[in-house]
Amino acid sequence: MTSLGAASALALLGLSAPTLAQPAAAEKNPPSAASTATAKSAPPPACPPGAYCEQAEIAPPPPPEPGQPETPTDEPADGGTTVVIPPPAPGSNPDQPRVFVYQPGADGGPGQVIVYEQGAEPPHYPGMRREKRRARRSKRRRRRRHRRWGLNLRVDGALMPQHSAEDSAGMGGLGMSLRYRPIRHFALGVSADFLAGSDANGYSRQEVPLALNALFYANPRNMAQFYIIGGVNWSFASVLAEEQQTHLAEGDKDNYTYFGGHLGLGLEFRITHLIGINLDGLAFVRTRTDDDQDGRYPEFYNPRTNEGSNSSAGGMVRAGVSFWW
Repeated sequence: MTSLGAASALALLGLSAPTLAQPAAAEKNPPSAASTATAKSAPPPACPPGAYCEQAEIAPPPPPEPGQPETPTDEPADGGTTVVIPPPAPGSNPDQPRVFVYQPGADGGPGQVIVYEQGAEPPHYPGMRREKRRARRSKRRRRRRHRRWGLNLRVDGALMPQHSAEDSAGMGGLGMSLRYRPIRHFALGVSADFLAGSDANGYSRQEVPLALNALFYANPRNMAQFYIIGGVNWSFASVLAEEQQTHLAEGDKDNYTYFGGHLGLGLEFRITHLIGINLDGLAFVRTRTDDDQDGRYPEFYNPRTNEGSNSSAGGMVRAGVSFWW
């Protein structure tokens, strides 16, 4: 580090700034006897940890050339002296940056030059604590940007298979999810929805799907975050027909229980770090788990072929808002 860098460090410490010179200056201007006597009478200050110290060599300013008039110099107005910078420590890299701090001695003695090698921390200068506090606050803000818990509230639309052109199939409703996001790219969630409408047979239907989800975020640091969602689901449904039906357990009504899986794509647009808007679409497949009548009451029945089935597939479109904390 140059003597200019040392002077900057001294200015930050609020110390008087003696002029720093290279060892060659010491050879031309050896220390005076009075300075040497003062250095011997006053012990140097203790050397701080992480640095090594050299007793300062002080030389008076060189006299003007004979016959030359004295010209103004940049020497301190209070008659300051030149402090000789010690050479690098034995075995160290001479090109390695160093910080030099001059510590004045007691009773006007020469004091010592404290050398901080790269990696060692010099004493606190005005503003260092403020910079450290700012860095800690910035680090906390970066940690706070990653919100681990989320609550999603949404509206749903379910697309059901349709068995005939006369029957309209579809349901709508509300849902919610609780999500835990341990890392930015991955989240786990549990969800529940309430749907109502018409099923593939044209019957009035109410259904409550429950699901365990895993979400993989492709670009979690962006405001618009794309994700893949998948998982397993259980569902409980009840249907009501206007007329008696041979494939309904109670004639005009029946209850169903399902188990299946789902997979889909979604987009979450973060309005702020705490609030996001979600839009996703899912495809699901499932089968009944409550049919203990050996297929006597299948969910789907075709009177023309006399065939029935308890497996189904469909889709869901969901839009909502997420709150993260």
